[in-house]
Amino acid sequence: FQACLAVKYLSKCHQCRIKFVKCHGLEPLLELSTVDHLETKRELAASLRNISLSNETKVEIMKSGIDYITTLCRDSDSEVSWQACGVIANISEKQENKVLMVENGIVHHLQAAMSFSKDVQILRESVRSFASLSSAIENISALISSGVLGSLVHALSANDILCRRFAAMAISNLAINTEMHFRIIHEVGM
Repeated sequence: FQACLAVKYLSKCHQCRIKFVKCHGLEPLLELSTVDHLETKRELAASLRNISLSNETKVEIMKSGIDYITTLCRDSDSEVSWQACGVIANISEKQENKVLMVENGIVHHLQAAMSFSKDVQILRESVRSFASLSSAIENISALISSGVLGSLVHALSANDILCRRFAAMAISNLAINTEMHFRIIHEVGM
């Protein structure tokens, strides 16, 4: 717990995040995701979220930790899930991660986190992830086929303005593919 807390505070600094990952600190940190201590998992998820803020760390987190992070995003504790969804949203901003994330099934995990939680923060971070993932043209067919449109349409009526904004961005990204227009109109009921 104390180690995760220290990493969380140290990783607020850009140089410390990069140094931590370069010194192979990510692997032992990720292994803590299996610990059955709630406060440790909360601090772990917050640490990973801080580390994921730097462009230089996003690819390494994707390579080393996506399986651990998807497990955390489906955690029954809303704070752990929210922080882990934030990590996913952060690493999905890196272009080289977008297609790989969809190929590795991230959509299913995000949809599950959205479905099982009433927490607006989890919804916001999940929808932010979809907005980012949908900006890669290669992902559009897979995202539409996954049934994510229903979740995005639902997010358009959320009380949170950022949820609505990210949902609108994701739907507009999906609408770029003209072959999908009929399906979008059919599923969304526009």
